Amino acid sequence: MSKRFRPFMQRQWDGSVRWVLDMYEKSNGVVMALFSADPPPDQDRGLYGKYRVEKVNGKPLGQCFVLEEHDPHAMAALRAYAESCRPDFPFLADDLMVMANRWHANRIAAG
Repeated sequence: MSKRFRPFMQRQWDGSVRWVLDMYEKSNGVVMALFSADPPPDQDRGLYGKYRVEKVNGKPLGQCFVLEEHDPHAMAALRAYAESCRPDFPFLADDLMVMANRWHANRIAAG
């Protein structure tokens, strides 16, 4: 029986990338894999490196998570973060709420 795992990226000797989408072991012990040049849909993946983010001042950056306006879950996450940081960073919280409201207005305007 094959072990279930998330798809992963495999870098080739020539620098190209291929995605391992499925793997299983046959009864004779041979491991078979299904490869693709295209990444699997995001619904089939967990957290993975999708962006390169750097600080404007060039200082090192730890792990981060990017929110994009087109993501239907981003607005809720942005509002939750704004409320969470409000006691310590009220001006940042206000700016984030303005951004979330702008994203909401843009979504309504787009239909």
